[in-house]
This record gives sequence, C-alpha cells and structure tokens, in this order.
Amino acid sequence: MRMSRDQIPAKIDVPGAVAHVATDLSDAPSFGKMRGEYFSLGAGTDIAPLLKGLKDDACHAPHRGYMLFGELVVTYTDGKVDICKENDLS
Repeated sequence: MRMSRDQIPAKIDVPGAVAHVATDLSDAPSFGKMRGEYFSLGAGTDIAPLLKGLKDDACHAPHRGYMLFGELVVTYTDGKVDICKENDLS
C-alpha cells in the first residue's frame, strides 16, 4: 500500500507540529491493525504541552520511525535522552 502525506488527514495541526495519521493501513496477522504517521516538527518545537494529561505527561505508545532530515531530542520518563538524526531508524 502506498499513500502520499496529502492523502492522510492531519490529526494534530498546531504551530510547530503537524501529524498526519493513517489508521488501519493493513492487518498484520501477528500484530493486528497497523497505522502510519507522517510527523513534522518545526525547529525548536517542544511537544511536551501536547502530552500533558497523559500518564507521567508522556507518550507510552511504541513508535518506530525514519528521520528524513533534522534532529530530534527525545527525553524519556527515566531521564534517558536519545538524539535522533538524519537517516536514523529508531
């Protein structure tokens, strides 16, 4: 299956952060329904305010992705920090 970003509805669209989310992309027998996201962040954007109200004010969903360009600093609830850079798969 192939979809362009413009075919996927924006679930989050706030200054500095846009997330296009495609749900039910396919059914993977061992995992259930698969979904995909195209997430864009402006330089210096802090998404912490979007996570307020979740457990520990953090997202606990598993994510895997490919960094097309730029750099992203991720801080986990245990204090661990990851820096994702262009061409990283994490």
